[in-house]
Parts: sequence; structure tokens; C-alpha cells
Amino acid sequence: MVNPSILITGILALASVALGHGAAETEAGIEARNVHVANARRSIEACQNKLKARSIENRRKIKRDAFVKRYQKQNQKRAATATAVAAATTVDPFNGAIPTCVLAPEEEIGPYYLSGELIRDDIREDEPGVDMLLDVQVFDVSTCQVIPNVMLDFWSCNSTGVYSGFSAENTLGETQLRGLVESDEDGIVQVLTKFPGHYGGRATHLHLIAHIGGSISSTGTYSGGTIPHIGQVFFEQSLISEVEATSPYNTNTVAITLNSVDRVFTEQASVTAGYSDVVTIKKLGSALSDGLLGAISIGLDLTANKSTGSGSGTGTGTVTGAGGAPTGGMGAPPS
Repeated sequence: MVNPSILITGILALASVALGHGAAETEAGIEARNVHVANARRSIEACQNKLKARSIENRRKIKRDAFVKRYQKQNQKRAATATAVAAATTVDPFNGAIPTCVLAPEEEIGPYYLSGELIRDDIREDEPGVDMLLDVQVFDVSTCQVIPNVMLDFWSCNSTGVYSGFSAENTLGETQLRGLVESDEDGIVQVLTKFPGHYGGRATHLHLIAHIGGSISSTGTYSGGTIPHIGQVFFEQSLISEVEATSPYNTNTVAITLNSVDRVFTEQASVTAGYSDVVTIKKLGSALSDGLLGAISIGLDLTANKSTGSGSGTGTGTVTGAGGAPTGGMGAPPS
């Protein structure tokens, strides 16, 4: 049985590169991605058994449960909710199934990436909205070994469709909903963020990049190394609708773009038939305010190296080759 809570990705060079998610992929790009999917599936199937043999799944579940309990304690949940949290995380979301869901890799980083962001596992700051706990595991598709010391870089818009760090968004110098987290000895990364809002022209999504081989400066920022993965994570439409009905998401009057009409989502679906880049989310209680938990696995080709074409993250709010601001903020839809 396919488990939609697992998203696995390899890396390939695509024929069409567009920072603002503009033109559709070429036929050569689509063919290359189809080849990638076939290769990735074989690698993933081979790796799954090896990961099970090393009891990595069990260690991951233990760490995921601890992650949720830390969150619960931090937010001083009442006893009734504590029981619901424990029950929700007792069931392994992977169900022992061989993962066949592939998050299609991409070259399109979008215009709102900033390098030099803070290294931290809680990127919420004071942002309102629904808390989302993401549990991610990275492994090498060539060796099936989990990969420690991978720096995963996360960013998304806030509950009303605005990105931090850009003058066009009136957020210059702000850092909310951006940050990097390093994988541990089991290749696990855990980050606490907010469920993203929406803006015109794009479905609800979250960006991530994998960095390897870089260094942490005296000021606590990460630089150098290579980038074997650039990607986006999407969410179930029913969950998006449920979240968007709550405050402050419902104060955004911009029309919601459905997954079914989002260019990035539909192109990835069309060239990866039978696969999904939608992460299954579990509620951590009876209400959205109790938080959400998502589990993702990412297979990396460590020989790949992508280019971000990014700005420095120093507050200039500019990115090489970037498009305009989201219409949830001001301007034309970027990625």
C-alpha cells in the first residue's frame, strides 16, 4: 500500500530552469525526469529494506515521539490533549510500506530564497497561525545510508501569504519562517514552523534545500558546500481548506489557488504518474490549535550540485533572477 506521508527524492539536472516558475518543462526535461523516477524508485525500494534492518525506523519513531512531547510541554497542553498526542504518535505513519511517493526534484528555487539565515529548529518567532512539526530523514540513494550533518534550509510565506526579508513585502530585515537545521546521526531533521498561507497564482507550499559540506561562521550562519536538493512540499487540499477557514488565514482575501491548477504541482504530477509530492499531516489533538505533524524522507544524490542564484540574506531583499512579490503581499505571483 502506498503511504502518502513519505516523500522521497533524488536529483537530476532538468532542461528548463526558471527561477520564477515561468515556462513549462521541455520534452527533454520531462523525459529526464521520467528516467529519474524509474531510477529513484529502484534505489528507494532497495534502501527501504536496509533501513529497516538497521532499526532506523524505530529510532526515528522514538525521536519523533520525543519531538511532539517537547512541543506539547513547551505549549503547556492540558492533560486531555496530552493523551491525544500520545495516541496520535504511537501509530507509525510509515506503516512498514515501501515508499513509492517521489517528490520530483527541481531547479526552480523561486524568488524568495535568502542565504545566510539562522540555524535553529524553531523558525516561528512571533508569527500567528497553526503550528506544524516537520520530521524529515535524509539518506544517500546510492548507499542507502542515512546522512548526518546535512543542513536543511526551510522557508515559506506566513499565514497571510507574505515572505519575510524583503522590502517588497514590507518585511526587510525580518527572519520569521526561515531557518536551517542539521541532520543528526540518523539523518533526522526536526523543525517547528507554521502551516503556510497562500498568495495569488500558487498553491500552498513550503520550500526546502539540502546543503552538504559547508561550514558555520563565527556569526552562526552557514555557507559553502554543495546543494544536492531543491524542492517544494505540498499539502492535502482538504487540510488547506480547514486551515484557511481559521484566523488569521481567513483575513487574506486573495483567491486560493488549488493544487489541481498549480503549475508546479500539476507538472510534477503529470511526469511522475503514481507518485505524490503531498505530505500527509496528522493532527496532534482534536483541534488545529493542538498542532500538526508531518513526516518526510528525502533520498539525496550526493554527486548533484544545484545553484540557488540567491541573495545574501543581509537585508537587501534581492535575489538574482527573481520574480515579483506574491499577490498575497504585493505584485505578481512568484514561486
